[in-house]
Order: sequence, then C-alpha cells, then structure tokens
Amino acid sequence: MAFVKEFRDYSEEMPEWDYLNAIGVRDMFGKPIKRNTTEMVLDKHKNFYLIPLGQTGLAHTEDDLIFFELVLNGECIKLETVDDKFYDKENEVINHNWIVKRVLAINGHVYDFYKKEDIKIIIEEALKTKSIVRKHMIPNGYIKVNLENTFWE
Repeated sequence: MAFVKEFRDYSEEMPEWDYLNAIGVRDMFGKPIKRNTTEMVLDKHKNFYLIPLGQTGLAHTEDDLIFFELVLNGECIKLETVDDKFYDKENEVINHNWIVKRVLAINGHVYDFYKKEDIKIIIEEALKTKSIVRKHMIPNGYIKVNLENTFWE
C-alpha cells in the first residue's frame, strides 16, 4: 500500500470533494464534509482515502473521540478512534497510540471486496500516515495502532 499525507492550502477546494460527497461521505453530524482541508491521507492508485469527520473533545466524552471515514474504492467505513498521544520530553518526540474503538461498514458491501484482516492492515497504515507531521513541527517517536478490542459492525 502507498498511503501518503498531502499538506494542502486551505484556501483551495479539494479536488476529491465531488466524488467523496457523491459516495456519501458525511461529517460526524451527517452533513456534507467541508470543501477545504489542510491535509489529506490517500492512496490515489487504489482510490483509498482517510477523511477526518470531527472529534468530540474531552469536555463532551470520557475519551477525545476522533471520527474518520475510510473510503476503499467507493466503499465507506466509519472509524471511531482515540489518539492517546504524549510528548516524550527526553527524546523530544510525540508518541502516538491510536486506539480504534469501533469500525462500522456503512453498507456491508465492503466485506464482499476486502477481508477483515486486510481492512485492519489498511486502517493501521492509514492512521500511521495520518500521524506524519510537517517538518517544522515536533517529530514523531513511535506510532502504534491498537485494534485488539475494536467493535466491528
């Protein structure tokens, strides 16, 4: 797989918006996603996208839940995650521990094309790519993705 993270100019509309809107990608409130973004995680050759949908913040839930839509060649999967990241002062890096709480296949057809084990690998790669930071920011240390206690629907 070849996920990349593209850093984009927020003033420009994302060229993928019409496609993503047409296949039903919606934010965490069920509304169309914004037309602009500062970053996009995608694999253009396979037509895979990891789209951020929003997050709750700790004021509203026990965990700071981060919602994504994982698009696999037109098939949509909603992800409910937590990025339990922390700053390692000694090494001056940010360590990420992604916890995938829930995976919801929107129409169930995704399992006709991809095995659950393959989807796990795709999720892991997409979240690791999502964690990449710009060069002028604090670098990453380790990036882990935990799918052990994930609820699959």
